[in-house]
Amino acid sequence: MQNLLGQSIEVQPGNGESRFEFELHKEARHGGAGNTYTLQSEKRGSVSVGTPILYRDIEVGKVIDVRLGEFADRVITTIRIAPQYTYLLRQNSVFWNVSGLDMSIGITGANVKAGTFDSMLRGGITFATPEQKQLTPAAPEGHTFYLYPQAQEEWTKWRTPIPKP
Repeated sequence: MQNLLGQSIEVQPGNGESRFEFELHKEARHGGAGNTYTLQSEKRGSVSVGTPILYRDIEVGKVIDVRLGEFADRVITTIRIAPQYTYLLRQNSVFWNVSGLDMSIGITGANVKAGTFDSMLRGGITFATPEQKQLTPAAPEGHTFYLYPQAQEEWTKWRTPIPKP
């Protein structure tokens, strides 16, 4: 909903004395709990700062920065995954852009698939890990992934068990 309303102000609690005047920053600070990772894509699509990162439709992180690559040949998206969910992200995890509405028209008629109400409003990025006999190691902080514009059908069927440490 916040993306529909335009500008927003983010407030982070501190440990000091109560204050009634605050310093305003033009951009969000990238501090915060969790690990950061990089996604590379050909286009920005619907991705913006604040776009949720989803795992099985549960929000596990957010986009914290979107910019052009050094040679303007790609889009670089920085994401932060909350500490309690970093174990889900594996070195071979696959990311794709999700929108709330997917529509296709063919000879047999129209097919409309709708996501959650929240994803229809904000969009999102989701990820999954391929099913293999041995689980790939967790992705280290700073690891880079490719962000696909949409999922291949098989990716949405992966149900890889990932034990919580």
